[in-house]
Amino acid sequence: MKAQSSIHFAKGNSSYFSHNDRSCSTKNSIFQDEENEVLHNAKESLKIYKNELKIRAEAYFKRTNQQLQKNVVTHRSAIVNLNQHHILNDLKLICEKIEQDLDTKILQVAIHKDEGRYKNIKYFDTKIKVKNYHAHIEIMGIDSNGISIAQNSFDKNGKRTRKRLDKSFYIEMQDFVAKTLGMIRGKKGSKRKRLDTYDFKEAMEQQEKAIAVKNTQISRLKEENGNKKLEIKKYKKENEILKNKIQDLQQITLKQQITYQKDLKIQKENNISLKSELTVIAEKIKKTIPPHLMKEEFNKMSVNNLLHVFLKLLVEEAKKRTNIIDQQKKELEKAFQQIKQLEKKDKELSTKYSSSDHDDIEGFSFSP
Repeated sequence: MKAQSSIHFAKGNSSYFSHNDRSCSTKNSIFQDEENEVLHNAKESLKIYKNELKIRAEAYFKRTNQQLQKNVVTHRSAIVNLNQHHILNDLKLICEKIEQDLDTKILQVAIHKDEGRYKNIKYFDTKIKVKNYHAHIEIMGIDSNGISIAQNSFDKNGKRTRKRLDKSFYIEMQDFVAKTLGMIRGKKGSKRKRLDTYDFKEAMEQQEKAIAVKNTQISRLKEENGNKKLEIKKYKKENEILKNKIQDLQQITLKQQITYQKDLKIQKENNISLKSELTVIAEKIKKTIPPHLMKEEFNKMSVNNLLHVFLKLLVEEAKKRTNIIDQQKKELEKAFQQIKQLEKKDKELSTKYSSSDHDDIEGFSFSP
């Protein structure tokens, strides 16, 4: 992909000379397939800078009888976007225009083809290296009169002697650089700024740190998500087991309820049958008792008590009516045995379905 043209001016530093000729290492130098180009190494550039600074400072003192101001920027740096085919000779016209328009001095020119950055590929856990073709043009920050190139310079007649490093000059240079290098000009009026090498380096380091932090957060979230998935899977399994247990318990409880209702029905039927049988027996006994023995209080007695009284009376009557009483006694003993059996069975049923067995079981309530 072809880069757009761009030239950006910023405050310079003497350490830039060694960065430009690679006499000191740089983190962004990640390619070794192409050679860099440089006009004036760090030692030569520094020598030119010191000589020019001395000459221009003397000119300023001669004109104003003052030393250079401490806060004046004496070194400026321009960074120019390039494409792969550009060489030092392509920058010659640009350097000449800067020198002439700003009345400055070119200190060093370098083309870097070894710098770049690592770019994350979206949706893939990988990175690719992207080259950053560019040039550094180091210039004096003051003109031949010792005045900052960012300020106007006038002659004795008040006429401007040169252009100054301002917005209009930036626009002019953007057009000139695009035309000279045969590149597409950047968008006019764009507020986007090109970072210089050191700002770019710092920005990349900050970006890498931010990416590392984000990757760590993503890894932690993935781990937490994996653990939560395992917990959910475990809970689902436990829940399924509990559901099956509840279903089994409900089926057992339903069967118990059905069995209880059947047994209860049988018990009620047996009770009715028992009462009916006792009533029949009692009527038979009453018929055999002489009228003078029948008293009103006998009719008020319970069936069991009445049977015992009848039995006692029958024994006394038997003395007089031996044959009849013997027969009746046998019938009474048989009836009494039946009563005992029914009472025993009634007791067993009552014990089996005691109050403790009538408690609610998992949502089912039994009532006799």
